[in-house]
Amino acid sequence: MSLCRSYRLASFVLGVLWMVAAGARAQETPAWDLTLPTDQQAQSTLTVENSCFNMHTLRVTLENLPFLELLGGPEVQVAPRSSETLPVRFHTEGMRAGTYSGTVTILCLTCASEPGCTQDREQLGVNLTVTGTGSVPTEEPYRPPRTTPRPEVTGSQTATVEGRDPCEEYRRNCDELRRIAEEKERAAQEAEARAQQARTKADAKQQAAQPADKEARQAERAAEPEPEGGSVESEGRRITGRDLRLRSQASQAAWQAYRNGEMTAQELEQRWEELNTPEELERLREQYRKGLEQRQKEAEEARQRANQARREADEARQAAEQAQAEAERARAEANQAQSDLAACEARLRVCEEQARQAQLQREAEARAAALAEQRRQQAEAARVAFAQRRKEHMQYLLRNIQELGLIRSPGFFEIPGLYDWLPDVLQQPTSTALEDMAKLPVPTDTIRAIGGLYGLAATLLDPCTSGGLSRTVQRLMERGYDSDDAIQKTEEMCRLLRRLHRLSQAAANR
Repeated sequence: MSLCRSYRLASFVLGVLWMVAAGARAQETPAWDLTLPTDQQAQSTLTVENSCFNMHTLRVTLENLPFLELLGGPEVQVAPRSSETLPVRFHTEGMRAGTYSGTVTILCLTCASEPGCTQDREQLGVNLTVTGTGSVPTEEPYRPPRTTPRPEVTGSQTATVEGRDPCEEYRRNCDELRRIAEEKERAAQEAEARAQQARTKADAKQQAAQPADKEARQAERAAEPEPEGGSVESEGRRITGRDLRLRSQASQAAWQAYRNGEMTAQELEQRWEELNTPEELERLREQYRKGLEQRQKEAEEARQRANQARREADEARQAAEQAQAEAERARAEANQAQSDLAACEARLRVCEEQARQAQLQREAEARAAALAEQRRQQAEAARVAFAQRRKEHMQYLLRNIQELGLIRSPGFFEIPGLYDWLPDVLQQPTSTALEDMAKLPVPTDTIRAIGGLYGLAATLLDPCTSGGLSRTVQRLMERGYDSDDAIQKTEEMCRLLRRLHRLSQAAANR
């Protein structure tokens, strides 16, 4: 098992890769330590891996972990030699500052049923340190471009900043499940074809065994000895009913031969006389015994052939049943593989939809950020333009003040370019403004002279007074202004001169 962590402000990513070494029945990884402020939530992931060759069911249990929540079910089916990622969430609502510990146990419920699979369980110790503040962590993570994954080290663990397709693992799993499903389907079809062939062979063997069995029964009936029946004594010899039947059969055979022209009447008479002799009777008995033995031998051979055919039919039937059972198992595995593939594809579709929604969200956020930046730039441009217009207007007023002679103090004109920089420094002390402009310390008496200490207020042809206002308006009208514009400009110059007066007084009081 390997764990990964990375900070993204208040979001922690916890990756757990479950890999059980061969031969190990239970392992415990080093404890995982992480920190989260109180009253916070953090999304995380728990990845479990199946290292065996069959699909297995794994269960995740949480012990003494009230601050960790499984967002999905506790059980998951994992394809062979692959993994599944489960979403989890940390939350510290209402938790006091301190350290909290618990254990995550990952148990394989079905691994014991696979021969050679030694995967059993794994335990992960989790230590959560809760800080006493709800603010986000001060550590700012490295944020590379999304297309350039780059690892970063936090404490003793290694984290990987995600820069890949979030559904890549689902796609790999589905591709592997699709390959397995195709293999299982091919195996099921082959097993079903073998089962069909086995059934056809069993039927043929069964049909072949029936005539052999019938032939054996007929041979056995033919091999049964005829009953002797009653007996009589004749000339000191015992003659049974079977002896009489033998003589009768021999007599009928001679008669048939005569009728077929195979013997003459004299030969027929001679043959009938021979049948009445003891020697011929004994010969007929011996002939009967030999025929009976031959029929019994043939019956035994027929029975052996019937038994062999029956055994072959039974073996073929058992093979057909076994092939059918294998076909049913193969079909069940193929159906399960198709079901697993369908479940994986469903999860993949969900992931792709979530990724699409996330991409749309990112695009919307990017558009909103671009729009906000555009508005900020427009606002900044408007502010700069307003400041420029204000500066130009104040320069325009200062030129009018100068041209109209409203300030006659010689010291006021000792600084070159006064009317270029003065609008920018009207909001700060006169001495500071002059030193910033000259880039050198300015003597106090010079500041006072420039500020107008020696009668600056007296030399102002104050347009704020009624007399000064009339005089200034008249002079402006002489310059081509109409009365309304002249009055407005005079009022603006009045306000500017008052500000200059206040600055001169501030400089005089230093």
